[in-house]
Amino acid sequence: MSISFQVANELVSAAHEVQMWEEELVGVVLGFSIALTAFKSFVQNVKEDGIKRRLIKEDPNWANLDSSRRNELVNRELSENRGRSLVDFMLLFISIAVRISFSICVQLLASSARVRETTRQARIMTLLGLGVFFVWLESGSNRNPI
Repeated sequence: MSISFQVANELVSAAHEVQMWEEELVGVVLGFSIALTAFKSFVQNVKEDGIKRRLIKEDPNWANLDSSRRNELVNRELSENRGRSLVDFMLLFISIAVRISFSICVQLLASSARVRETTRQARIMTLLGLGVFFVWLESGSNRNPI
């Protein structure tokens, strides 16, 4: 958390130096966070597709299996081989980057709220709203499709 706070302060200082508004900076950082999340999903899908291709080559009866059995085999393979490949390391690195970038976004929005709101109650409500929004956003990004 303290890393994201320091990075957010440096980003705000850099934005002021180039005469960028804080809203623009938040938009850039949030866009970067969303792009990282999409890239993480892409890498996960590529990994799953690679496992499916390998299972198809190993099992000649793959086409005869129903979809639930195929998904079960893929999920079992994913859980058994987790953390043993370069792709797993890449996914871990991307996950950390996503968390840090969203944390920086929260810090930037909180800093903006502290400056803009005049009353303590308004600042508290704005900060609580930011917290709820980012918890909702993170839970949505970590949800697995059915």
